[in-house]
Amino acid sequence: MRKILNIILCVLLAFSIVAISSGVGSAQSNSSSTDAWATFGHDLSGDRYSYSTAPLINQTFWTAALDGQIRTSVTVLGTTAYVGSFSGTVYALNAATGSTLWSFPTTDAVWSSPTVSDGKVFVGSNNGYVYALNAATGQKIWDFKTGGGVFSSPAVLGNTVYVGSTDNNMYALDVNTGAKIWNYSTGGQIRSSAAIVNGIIYFGAQNGNFYALDAQTGRKIWSSPTGDGDTYTNSSPAVNNGAVYIGSTDHNLYAFRASDGTRLWAFLANNKVSSSPAVSNGEVYVGSEDGNFYAIAASTGSLLWKYTTGGPVYSSPALSGNIVYVGSWDGTIYALNTATGNLAWSYRTGAGIFSAPTIAGGILFVGSYDSKVYAFGTSFTPAISTTGSPNPSIIPTQTSSPNSQASWVPSPINGIAAGAVTVTAVGAIALLEALSTASLKSAGILSQLITKIKELLPETVKKWFENIIASKHKLQVEKKTWSSYLPTKSELIVYGISTLILTFSFAYVKVINLNELLTILPTFLATSILVAVVKNYVLTTYSRRKGVWTEYKLWYFGIIMFLVSTLAFRVPFSSPSRKAHHSENFTERLSGFLECAGIFITLAFAGLFFTMSRTQFTLIGSTGLAMCLISAFFDTFPIEPMSGKGIYKYNKAIWVTLFLGTLALYAIWLAHLL
Repeated sequence: MRKILNIILCVLLAFSIVAISSGVGSAQSNSSSTDAWATFGHDLSGDRYSYSTAPLINQTFWTAALDGQIRTSVTVLGTTAYVGSFSGTVYALNAATGSTLWSFPTTDAVWSSPTVSDGKVFVGSNNGYVYALNAATGQKIWDFKTGGGVFSSPAVLGNTVYVGSTDNNMYALDVNTGAKIWNYSTGGQIRSSAAIVNGIIYFGAQNGNFYALDAQTGRKIWSSPTGDGDTYTNSSPAVNNGAVYIGSTDHNLYAFRASDGTRLWAFLANNKVSSSPAVSNGEVYVGSEDGNFYAIAASTGSLLWKYTTGGPVYSSPALSGNIVYVGSWDGTIYALNTATGNLAWSYRTGAGIFSAPTIAGGILFVGSYDSKVYAFGTSFTPAISTTGSPNPSIIPTQTSSPNSQASWVPSPINGIAAGAVTVTAVGAIALLEALSTASLKSAGILSQLITKIKELLPETVKKWFENIIASKHKLQVEKKTWSSYLPTKSELIVYGISTLILTFSFAYVKVINLNELLTILPTFLATSILVAVVKNYVLTTYSRRKGVWTEYKLWYFGIIMFLVSTLAFRVPFSSPSRKAHHSENFTERLSGFLECAGIFITLAFAGLFFTMSRTQFTLIGSTGLAMCLISAFFDTFPIEPMSGKGIYKYNKAIWVTLFLGTLALYAIWLAHLL
């Protein structure tokens, strides 16, 4: 039997290692140097994060002089880079050399960034036309006339092109013919480029509102105010982890809940925010016309750091690895460290930069008002991908991105609410259980009242209620003759159930769609095994070695509160299991010592996960850190059956220190300072 149990435990730990390797391996493969950037925001979510490697020094790979100032971003697919100019020309350049492959003339300036999909280039012109060009030859396939200038960059999903116009309309056009499928009219110009996630199209308008429409029908799902009024510039949205971010000319960067438009927060800059935000690792990056470039916590809207450039920042940033790239109107392209905001490198062009940098094939591309396109790096590796859906009949969900590898921190309000509700519920159950076991004489009127209420309840409800109240009694165990190092049969079951509950609960609060869920489950499973199995195995083994029989048991009320806090607040604040002790000489001193040791071991694991979160193991580290900090803080409450009760009885000073310490760590984590 012991051999079988050893084999099971080894398999479980081996699976943990395999899952970690799977999670990390997938993240590393996404960071190859062969990613394309085929639309304005990199992909339909608009998060502006490239899987490609990017230059760490300001070495130019090539420069290409065009016949007009450049405001558009450079889009790259395969071996070709596409860009527009103020001369009204759309260019296709060799991405490895900068030489011109073909050009297509419009009759007005091109501010719309080209989008490449299914062998076509889609682009707008200030002359009011949307064009579809042959990506290989530049030959016009079709055009569509709007009632105003088309500064918005097209977004392609399946058989549909979505693009805004200064005639106040968002258009959905057939990708093959240019025929109008639908249009939605706002009360202001649309210069914003659309993001599309989960069948919803997001964009801003100059009437001071932000819109979410059904991508298939054009029906408005919701709109929220942003205060935009400037008719010259506008930010485009980025959608990530259930939130949509967009800048406004009322000086704010806004975060809205993607599902219903509820404003989550607003960050106030010192001038207009015309830059489009980039999102990664729980942080939002955006520039302002006040000359500053900001890094902001995605969950709270709090400032993490800022970098001051020499001019207004109209340019939208691009992310790769731990570097964010952005241009400034001072004519400089800046490469900044995402963690600190420190300058990695910079390069001064001959004029202001409005163009948004793009990263593809290991090269950074950006245009300048000096009429040149700059390519930074040492070598180009072409990549082939499309921005549309392989099946035109399907409206896809947001594709997996580095953001599914990002750290997770809930909003402070949700974190506080989940803790308050869970602790209150556990305290209430502990009080009711204590009163139900006390004599009527000693407990007084409250116990009599509870007894009367129980008499009025139906038998089935009363039985269920009594089972819930008595759940902590089920954490009692009898001493067994068993190895100090091997888990019992029942413990193996508890380990399995706890691991699954932790995995799916923390995965549920991290992602917004099934596609991302399936991507991150292996990593979350590995993290849960480390927390639910390894951490608790260390605790139980340590206790048994101290002469106290300790078992890992399911806590039924804890499971209920775990699921309630997960679903109601998206913060899994509770525990599906507890440790139960038995010893013939189990003193308050020994109890307090073991409970303190348990919390210190949990905090030690938190330190390990924190270190991992600052390396390439970002997702597993940040998730494990969340699990451990929640567990340690919850454990210190002086309520049965929490560890804090034993510590409080043993030494109140130690309990106060641990409670305030874990509370501080929990608060710092919620504030996104860890």
